[in-house]
Amino acid sequence: MKLKDATDGELIDSLRASNSQAMEVLYDRYGGLVYSIAFKILQNSSDAEDLTQEVFITLWQKNHYRREKGSLKTFLGLFTRCRAIDKLRKRNTTQNFLTRWQLNLHEGSSSLLPLEKAESQEQTKQLQKTLNLLPKEQREILMMSFFEGLSRTEIAEKLNLPVGTVKSRVRLAFVKLKKLLLEQNQP
Repeated sequence: MKLKDATDGELIDSLRASNSQAMEVLYDRYGGLVYSIAFKILQNSSDAEDLTQEVFITLWQKNHYRREKGSLKTFLGLFTRCRAIDKLRKRNTTQNFLTRWQLNLHEGSSSLLPLEKAESQEQTKQLQKTLNLLPKEQREILMMSFFEGLSRTEIAEKLNLPVGTVKSRVRLAFVKLKKLLLEQNQP
């Protein structure tokens, strides 16, 4: 039997048996679908390409797909949608956070006046000092999320924690960080 003619279930079985050709067939079959969903949500071709690769690598390495729960096409579509939304939320949350604190990621930028550079550097120091006041598990998750760019799911996998625990710690860390920063900025 040629793999190109195999059913999705047979391809998944081959994939679980470490047959890399099965992945090629699955990518040919569903790569366009995954990319189009990712692009529609992320509105960026580079991010959509990266997410497409991530989805198929995750399918290859972890293979959470279960036939009894639905078709592979539906699984890949939903999985891609969830990952894309996670990336979009992370992008928006990070941008809002950085904008709010007026952190300049390119401190060497010649467009900043010396006074603006000094202010930005001071704010960065203040943020780093305040982050160190957070409990270790909250600080660690914030650092992974915002400075390493990991999604809540990736953090949960890396720390071997439930996703709900990661989400709770991020929320608690933000609440505490906000409180600490406001206390430090009061006259």
